[in-house]
Amino acid sequence: MRKPRVIVQGATYHVTARINRGEYIFEDNPFLKEMFIDIIHHTHEHYKFSACAVTIMDNHIHMMIQPEENERLDKIMNSILSTFARRYNIMYKLHGHVWYDRFKSKVIATKKQLVNTLRYICNNPVRAGIIKNPVEYKFSTLNAVFSKVKTNLIQQMLDLFDSLDEEIRQLYEDYINEFDPENAAQVDLSVGFYPGKPGRPKKSKNVIC
Repeated sequence: MRKPRVIVQGATYHVTARINRGEYIFEDNPFLKEMFIDIIHHTHEHYKFSACAVTIMDNHIHMMIQPEENERLDKIMNSILSTFARRYNIMYKLHGHVWYDRFKSKVIATKKQLVNTLRYICNNPVRAGIIKNPVEYKFSTLNAVFSKVKTNLIQQMLDLFDSLDEEIRQLYEDYINEFDPENAAQVDLSVGFYPGKPGRPKKSKNVIC
């Protein structure tokens, strides 16, 4: 049986979703990545939430998301993922599941976990060997925040980011200021991560509301 999803009113979540069969449908396909971000943007017009961080990888996605009061995480994410799946299947004349199982979510419960989760999401393209500097990865909130050229794609991501407070913006500044390209591909052993699974944000019982 599936474990019941942990839902906490006012909480921020680290959400991940993987493509079915481990297929790299986003690889070498910027249009699909742009389409996914566009869907998040349009979903934001119907549901109230903040997307603190978004990174679209080649076979999975990461989001750090905070639903507003009375909004449900499952409805937001199911809308995003199902809309993408329908469009993808229509485009390629396919049937069946696009996403592997249901999306995974973890409550971000402490300030330390918030910092580590944001860095983990930002650093994903670097660990995957796609780029050496995370700011260069076009399909992430990090790129949108620091980009000097405001394209439509970047503006869509900034629209999701606008409701965030200065604390989150400062976390991005701190991450970039401390980023070391020489050690970026190494496993992060900082406090607040699982000792046995370095690089993954640690669970906590205290919730940030």
